[in-house]
Amino acid sequence: MIKKIFVVYDEEDQEHVDKIKNYASGTGKKYELIDCLALKEKLGKVDDEELKKEFYQKMDEAEIAVIIMSQAIRSMRKYISWQVTYLANEKKPLVCVNTNGIRSVDSTFLPAKLKRGALSLHIPLNKETFNMAIDNWPRFHEKFVAEGKNGMFKFPESIYKQMKGEKKD
Repeated sequence: MIKKIFVVYDEEDQEHVDKIKNYASGTGKKYELIDCLALKEKLGKVDDEELKKEFYQKMDEAEIAVIIMSQAIRSMRKYISWQVTYLANEKKPLVCVNTNGIRSVDSTFLPAKLKRGALSLHIPLNKETFNMAIDNWPRFHEKFVAEGKNGMFKFPESIYKQMKGEKKD
């Protein structure tokens, strides 16, 4: 079964998205990455509300969303802000992938919308951790939503002890 993943990023972070595209290889997993980069060209040419609808339709196709945490996300260009806000409000399972290897919340790049308590999992950019998050976070997310929990989560240290070669924050 193909897992549809919406990815929030700017073209500056394409190298990280390319890594993620390869994370399923050799695992038996299949990922379809969805994004809104092509819609970015319509900014200023189409009414913002109409463009937002196109963004939202793309995001609704996915089962889970990934935000590439970087300087480009921190700058929160208009179209990035729309995506982050919509995903947080729609209670879509949200995984924040730190490009700097930090295993928990990286406040350097964290969008304000997520600081206000949106439910999210924070992980480093790493194949094993990414695959684990994609496989497991939707189930935990659903449980946490049912329990009324919000906030930012990370994998426990014991998970990382089982994996080798990861940078510790």
